[in-house]
Amino acid sequence: MKGLLIASTGGSPGPVGYGGIAMTALAPVANRPLLLHALAALAATVGGDVAIAAAAEDLTAVEAALERGGVRGDAEVIVTDGPGVAAAIAAARGWLAGTPFIAQHADGLLAGPAPVAALLSGGAEVGLLVQARPATQPPDLAVRRLQRLGGPLLDGAGDVALVGAWAFAGAVAALVERRRADGHDDALADIVEAVHDGGGALHTEIVRGWRRFEGDVSELLELNRMVLDELDDQPLPAGLDGVSVQGRVLIDPTAQVSATIVRGPVVIGPNCIIHDAYIGPYSAIGAGARIEGTEVEHSMILPGACVLHLGRRLDGSVVGAGASVSRHFALPRGLRLVLGDGAEVAIC
Repeated sequence: MKGLLIASTGGSPGPVGYGGIAMTALAPVANRPLLLHALAALAATVGGDVAIAAAAEDLTAVEAALERGGVRGDAEVIVTDGPGVAAAIAAARGWLAGTPFIAQHADGLLAGPAPVAALLSGGAEVGLLVQARPATQPPDLAVRRLQRLGGPLLDGAGDVALVGAWAFAGAVAALVERRRADGHDDALADIVEAVHDGGGALHTEIVRGWRRFEGDVSELLELNRMVLDELDDQPLPAGLDGVSVQGRVLIDPTAQVSATIVRGPVVIGPNCIIHDAYIGPYSAIGAGARIEGTEVEHSMILPGACVLHLGRRLDGSVVGAGASVSRHFALPRGLRLVLGDGAEVAIC
């Protein structure tokens, strides 16, 4: 099989402090763009051959992320003529060359391995992944539409939502390209229905979990947790003065960490300065960040940010690139905030 990552421009620029990124796939997770995590996971799933479909205006940003991550040669980059699944598949048809493939949103990750071997079992032309729908999430309209097709598709699956990764037989790419030439702007459900109407078999598998970043901080923190849960044991750099390290922790050799407790899983990037602090589980500290006299847990401190002497634990938070959060002791006391559009502050 081959793998196709769909890295089309999203509608949300992400949380404040992201430097105005237009692509959710480039949001940092565990100190690397989400795109790179998705690329590595999909390459492992399909056995190597992966392409990234991106719009022309996003091409430079995607290639720069691959270059900085040292994986520029690991994936073909294909230019699409629009966002969405159908545009990506049609653009990649020549590269796919009739091979079965997995298509996946580049700003999402599966929790655990996908049951790829079963997705196209029994001669199925489309394999769908679904997961249990959280009670807080509205019903998946695409699922309801596909359930009306009849047959075994989604029968007995319960109240589920579609996952942003799908398997297709090689002939589906040609079908999608023909439909686009006829003026169809297909969503996933349109493609599945067209395959079904043409007599193609469909197959569904239930997975443990899928998370996608669409601009919400809680989604980003959950993806960060998922990646850190897979962190391998790493040798610690020399010269950690008075540092207690517990669990799986990755500390860049150029980071300066002293008088600090680090409880993994945690990743600490290059040139960080961390002193007299506690860095708790599921935290990612970006390059050049500075943390002093503060407890941080289940949070992301992005590159160049400063968190100083807060006097309480920073929990479940994202501190944007170059942002500063500090406590001053001068009188009179009060809050002094300088916030960008869309920022959120919760004082507990």
